[in-house]
Amino acid sequence: FLRNDVPARIGPPLTDGALCLDGPVDSARILVERSRFETNRADWGHALYVKTLTRNSVVRDCVFLGNTCREGPSALGGEIGELSHNRFEANAADDSSPAVSVSGRPDTRIVHNIFLGNRSSWGGAALTPCRGLVTNNLFLGNACPQTAAVWVRSGCNADLRNNTFVDNQSMGIAHVAYDSAYGQVRANLFGGGRGTAAVGTDYPDWGASTEMAYNAWWMTPDPVFGEGVRLADGNVEADPLFGDGDDYHLGAGSAAIDAGDPDRSLADTDGSRNDPGAFGGPEGDWTPLPAGGAP
Repeated sequence: FLRNDVPARIGPPLTDGALCLDGPVDSARILVERSRFETNRADWGHALYVKTLTRNSVVRDCVFLGNTCREGPSALGGEIGELSHNRFEANAADDSSPAVSVSGRPDTRIVHNIFLGNRSSWGGAALTPCRGLVTNNLFLGNACPQTAAVWVRSGCNADLRNNTFVDNQSMGIAHVAYDSAYGQVRANLFGGGRGTAAVGTDYPDWGASTEMAYNAWWMTPDPVFGEGVRLADGNVEADPLFGDGDDYHLGAGSAAIDAGDPDRSLADTDGSRNDPGAFGGPEGDWTPLPAGGAP
């Protein structure tokens, strides 16, 4: 789905983007696999919009590159059951919304994706999850003036576990804005970035945020944890000692090794204690999808 252009207009949006999947509620299985959505433009976003409310929607091994819109999400939105091993790169919404917005369910899984260089003016740059598990993903160099790379809104229940956030930028929270008392933020790794804090709440008056536990950080904005955040055990400052180039594995000798969640069910693949970041925990053995797509 390459370079599909829909002229912008003033007034109600004209289009859902390049591809909209719709149908009877809860009656179909949707699989989008090994597909490429590149440089599509629309008045209202969604290079791919999963509109039908099926419980069995899977998007995996896909590349979403350079899709733009006036209002997002620019790359993907809708009811997703599994979002795995995709690459979201350089997608942009001019007015609002992230590259990816997932309605989801309690069993939704967002795993092994890379979010790189996405841009939005509001609503999170890379991802806005509603429910389910967000684990073992890379969030690198995403930018949003008002909200972080990942924004969890009030009333949502998303668990952020073993993700790596590096060099995300905002005039507000840099990496994660968590404005809900539900869900968990555990064993994530935060590095660099620009903002008023690395992790925090955009709207403290909405109520208490979820607790943050066993996360690691290095060279992030100061303060690391902003207003409204509830700190639990195990948050540590530790140099990840990343390798050269785009290698975001913890380097030998890093103090972050074995500093993640001590729950034995969340141990690394070698049986040792959880390492914070995208390559730790029981699903830490993975390779990000390259720009060229699935082999």
